[in-house]
Formats: sequence, C-alpha cells, structure tokens
Amino acid sequence: MRMLLIHARRFEYHVVKKAIRSAEKLGDDKGRFEAENTLVAFITVEKQDEANIPLLIEKASSEILGIYGKVKAGSIILYPYAHLSSSLSSPETAVEVLRRLEDTLAERNVKVHRAPFGWYKGFLIECYGHPLSELSRSIRIGEEVKPAYHLYVPGEGVKPLSGRKPLKKVESRASSRAAEFSRKFGLDPMDPWILKGRAEEIMRLAEEKAVKLLEKLVGRADKVSVRCVENGCMGCLTPLEELPAADNRPLIMSIGYAGRGECRSQGAVRPMRSIAARMSVGSMEEAYRLIAEALRISEENLPSLKNSSTTLLIDADEGNLNMAEGIAEALGLQGVIRAWSGRCGRKVSVDVFLGEEGLLASILSAVIRPAGGNVDLLVSIPRSLEDLFYLHMLRAALDEAEGRTPSLPLWLSPIQVRIIPVSERNMEYAGRIASMLRARGVRVDVDAGGGLGRRIRRAGVEWIPLIAVIGDREEETGTINVRIRSENKQVSVTPEELLEILASAGGVRE
Repeated sequence: MRMLLIHARRFEYHVVKKAIRSAEKLGDDKGRFEAENTLVAFITVEKQDEANIPLLIEKASSEILGIYGKVKAGSIILYPYAHLSSSLSSPETAVEVLRRLEDTLAERNVKVHRAPFGWYKGFLIECYGHPLSELSRSIRIGEEVKPAYHLYVPGEGVKPLSGRKPLKKVESRASSRAAEFSRKFGLDPMDPWILKGRAEEIMRLAEEKAVKLLEKLVGRADKVSVRCVENGCMGCLTPLEELPAADNRPLIMSIGYAGRGECRSQGAVRPMRSIAARMSVGSMEEAYRLIAEALRISEENLPSLKNSSTTLLIDADEGNLNMAEGIAEALGLQGVIRAWSGRCGRKVSVDVFLGEEGLLASILSAVIRPAGGNVDLLVSIPRSLEDLFYLHMLRAALDEAEGRTPSLPLWLSPIQVRIIPVSERNMEYAGRIASMLRARGVRVDVDAGGGLGRRIRRAGVEWIPLIAVIGDREEETGTINVRIRSENKQVSVTPEELLEILASAGGVRE
C-alpha cells in the first residue's frame, strides 16, 4: 500500500463518471463531499497487499491515526487513488481494504469519510503548508526484519545473545488487577486511544507531572541549546536545524498521540500520549549524563514496585553499538541491545522498564542522534502518560495484594477532597471549608445528595483520597472528621491541619 497524506484546510470532491464497470454504488453523500481541517489519505492498494489484509489494515490504521493525532485534524478522508503505484490489486481487494480500513478508524471514535471507488472525480484541496501537512507512506507486507540481540553486563561489556527475546510480558495477578483498576478510571490499557469518565482529567494531571519532571532535567543540563516545536515523534527525530525557527526557551514538547507505528526503532505497537524534553547538547558524554540524570529523576519521583528490577532495552544500528554500550554504561544497568541492519540510521533509542514477575511499565524513554558537532536528545519520563498512570495502578494492585487499600497519589486524583455534610444545616460550614481549600489549589467537591452511608461508600468506590465528614459536632468545634484512604484511618483535624496533610503530599499550592 502507498499513501499520500495531506492535512487540508479545505477539501472537496465531486463524482464525474464511472472509471470501471464494477464501480461502487453511490450513497447519498458520495456524489459530492467537502470538509475543513481534515487529513486526506490518498491510497493505492497494491497486489502484494493481498497476502495479509488484516496486518495491512493494522499497519495502515496505525500510520494514519498517528499523523491524524499529531496534526490535530478534525476528520479523516480515505480517497482511492490508483496513481501511486504500477502494481495494483484487484478492484475487489481494494474495495475490501478501504472498507475495512474505514471501519477500523471509525471504531477509534474518529470521524471518517470514504470516497467511492471506481469513479473519476474532480477535487479541490487547500493544504495547510506546515512541516507535517504533506507526507507519504509505503506499507510493505512481508517477512519482518529481525535484529541481532546483544547483552550488556556492567563491567563486562557487550556480548552476543541468542535464543531469547527480551521483555516478554507475562501476565501476572498484579498486572491483571492493575488493568482492571485502569478501566475503572476510564482508560483501557489495551486501547489507550479511548478515554472515558475521569480519564481525560487524569491524563491532564499526568501531563502536568511529566512536565515538572522534565523541567528538573532541563535544569540540570549544562549549556543546553533548545528550540520549541509543536509536533514530533520519539522514533523520528528531526534534526533541530531542520525545524522552523522559534524562540529559545526551555523546551517541553507535547507529542500528543504519538503513533508508535512511526517509531519502528522502538519496537512498540500502540499509540500513546507523550511529553518530551528536546535538547541539543555539545557532546555524546553530556547526552549520556543527561539520560542518567533522567533515570535518577524517574526513580526519585515514580512509584517503586516490589520485587521488580530495572530493565534496559536499547535499539541501534549495527554500526552504533559503541553508542549503545556508552548509554548502558552511563546508566549502570544490565540490558539488551537490539542491533538492526540499516533500520535506525544514526538514532539510538533507549527504554528503561520495571520488569519482573509480569510487571512491565516504562519509567524512561530517550532518543539520541548525532547532529554535526552536537547531539540531539529527546527524553520522556516515563515513555508516555499512560505508562505514568499504569505505574500507579500496578502500585495499587501490589498494595491490595498485601492487604492495604489501593489508592491514587493526591497529585493524580481528579478530586482530592470530598466534603460530605451530615445534614442540610451543615452545608454553610461545608461550603466555607471547600472555598478555603479551593483558594489553596485543592481539587475539592461537596456531596450532599442521598444518605450519609451511601455518600461515604460512593467516595470509597471513586478512590477519593480524603473524605471530610462534617456534622454538628465538627461545626461546633471548628474541626473536620477526615478519612485518609491511603492509611485506612480516620482523624479529627482543624482546617489548618488538613492543609498540612495536603501540603505534605504535595496537594496544595504554595
């Protein structure tokens, strides 16, 4: 399959006449169509694509969705276009592929339109003109290129490794339970495109955390030259000198829905939201040092998982094994290096996981690329916002297995404090407490609907970290009865003491 992808400010087409006898029947909307802010995919289905249509659909949808997310288009148009190849599939196969591709994209809650196959059509297109507005993709179905595996052992260097594939995730009770917890909050680990319930707010909070971690990293860099960009990909590192000029300010780059089909050197297969720091440093040694600093920041700020060791995976071309070894040595970790033949170019990709007993989650991802006399560096802590959330779900699953109440940290909880007035006459006092907490940046709400027991149980089901129950006694004494979920205990505190509890967990604004 060959595709020409245009991010169009405006696109319209109209059917002229049949090009083949077996042309599709026209529906109500297929004779004429127009759209604004749309990603137009001109698609040629080739003869070789007939070998494995399901794999073709998987790869094509990943490519299209990745670009769709980056350019923030409002819709996708699939446009049959037989002029990108001389080796065409049969019309029947082409229609089947386009229909199945349309269905796959629609299942992702994407607004998609497919132009009719087998017709001559006139069209008008107005391209935005930004760096990602005109892209071509070629999808090949055949035997996958396989890397050679090497093992790095600190103090011993790199040695060939055979008969083993690294980082194979084994389902464990904890990882299965963590997946259940994730779905409870509206994010399915198997389908991270779909956000339900509180997942949108949780992803926003995770993004704020990721930005803070990267700001720490940028602050530790020595003479870093940075340039702000709007789009990018962990595996496709565009040299800084090729990017449009922008002001020099600390660069924290939102990758958005970074299609992992774009990042073949990473070996991952699913789309993710990522926040990355983009830097240009003066030497390879400085790049190694910053990756080691990023790992320290990750270990200091992300949850630890019991009985789970740190595992390193590096992707590099065969000619860059010395760079891969330098990174592993700087990190001080034993790890696997996948050596590819001409696949990664000058880039070396690094992923660090927590991975034992079936627990596998990213805590760091980076890409290094020599660029003239400097080195381009892209770092994410961790690899994606989904990984950041999933780490805490794994931690919650392990807590539950050890008899503790599973919980979210205060900073990741959409609602940090739930105030429950015992009766209507306590509403005024509850409102004053809520206003005081909001003034300090606390995310708080008041639940006054239904029976007291029912409201308390509801807060527990929602994993509210602090449940503040206010009745006549609390109002008379100027106190609050607080249930602390993570410690499974109940305390009576003053409003000032509640702020201290929140401050100790980073839940209030200074």
